Amino acid sequence: MKKAFIIPLVYGIALGCFGTYSVLDTLFIPKVKQSVSFDFNQYMSSNNASSSKNNPVSKPGDSSSDKYGSGFSFEDHSNSSSSGEQTSIFSDTVIQTADKYVDQNIHIDITTEIVKTEHLKKDELMDTKVYCAEIYINHFVHLRTAFSHDKYGDNLTEWTSKNARRQGAIFAINGDTYGAQEAGYVLRNGTMFRETARKGAECVALYKDGTMQAYYEKDYTLAQIKDMKGTDSAWQVWSFGPALVKNGQRAVEKGDEVDVFSQYGNQRVSIGIIDPYHYICAVCDGRLDDSYGMQLFEMADYMISKGCQLAYNLDGGGSAAFFFNDELMNRPCTNPGYSNVKERGVSDIVYFA
Repeated sequence: MKKAFIIPLVYGIALGCFGTYSVLDTLFIPKVKQSVSFDFNQYMSSNNASSSKNNPVSKPGDSSSDKYGSGFSFEDHSNSSSSGEQTSIFSDTVIQTADKYVDQNIHIDITTEIVKTEHLKKDELMDTKVYCAEIYINHFVHLRTAFSHDKYGDNLTEWTSKNARRQGAIFAINGDTYGAQEAGYVLRNGTMFRETARKGAECVALYKDGTMQAYYEKDYTLAQIKDMKGTDSAWQVWSFGPALVKNGQRAVEKGDEVDVFSQYGNQRVSIGIIDPYHYICAVCDGRLDDSYGMQLFEMADYMISKGCQLAYNLDGGGSAAFFFNDELMNRPCTNPGYSNVKERGVSDIVYFA
């Protein structure tokens, strides 16, 4: 009887230990697969460079009648002076204030505003603070990504602010937290790292011609997505989602959410495109007494209000980060309440430099 009791007990303990290790190995134990160092200078003399400072966000062959993936016209962002001359939105000298950064390659305008969002349980509207960056670049290479600690792998995390400072970022948001997932396409700064499709996932690709396009991973391999535009191959591919806006229309409805549903309004992070080389990055505070948060459809509406023709949902919640002028502007919160406002480590960032 005693032996018959001990055998299942030992088996149960062993099984429990294995299960615990499996969970830790999958979700918590850092695993470095590759150290990564990107050379961005190699791209600056490519054919994708801007053709003229007087039309700083166009490239050879573009015109106002050109169309691309999402089916909307290229917008000329040059400005006409009173004498009729074209002036650039960029500057040969650096302009940097609390809400603006301009140099010869990048133009960033920062706004913060309070918007009304729906309470999930009560019939009332709540205040939610949104941080928005409107960004122009004159070359795809200025929109970059970086892995935490400059290493590709699983469960490797670092604060967005710390990573951004190390990269010399002018502006940054957190990415798709690829390292917390076992699948989902990962292509960063032109290099493919993970080609395993994530079930039900909708990824988004940013191409070297400045355009963005959303794809369901079940429909295309990562290699197919990368080469969809020939020499203007994919520069970044993120796998979180879903797409919030397509062709200027909301692509999610009230009640649509990511896999983890919260009973509170959430912090959201979105990247969107108005025109090639003209982007919107938005982050909202949530789970706070003075900033409730957003549902996905509300962030979609916000991105549409900013002129986005396509917008994509990146990792939110406590991972949300909005970094500008060498500081974290938003208030990340994992659990409701001011006492829990603290930056969380993430796998990767999106930044401009």
